[in-house]
Amino acid sequence: MKILTRGGGGYGEVDLFPTGVPATNATVGASVLSAASMVSGNIFRSGSTGAYSDTTDTAVAILAALGNPPQGTSVHLTIVNGVAFVETVVAGVGVTLAGVTANAASAVRDYLITVTSPTTVTLTGIGSRAA
Repeated sequence: MKILTRGGGGYGEVDLFPTGVPATNATVGASVLSAASMVSGNIFRSGSTGAYSDTTDTAVAILAALGNPPQGTSVHLTIVNGVAFVETVVAGVGVTLAGVTANAASAVRDYLITVTSPTTVTLTGIGSRAA
């Protein structure tokens, strides 16, 4: 599925559900969601033995991993919370959170990463479902 995006004075398409290999993160407790894992489109999170928080990478790192796309570009990210504890997503430098971004225990949450300037992005929670 593709979505229409606007940026750089024109329109383009991006894959809403990338088919790349999911990134895995089995850190016990808090960790950083690397830019590479975020732009892979899919992260499988496991390992924690209690409620935990994950901080996004910086906006500059995310933008570089995306190839520095124009403002208005959006890409999809799915995080599968593979443990029975809540994941709290925390914004890294230059990242703004919007919508519901916490991921319930044993759930899947979908996000859009949207380029808002050459140095900032917004991570918007757009929905969730059971894992």
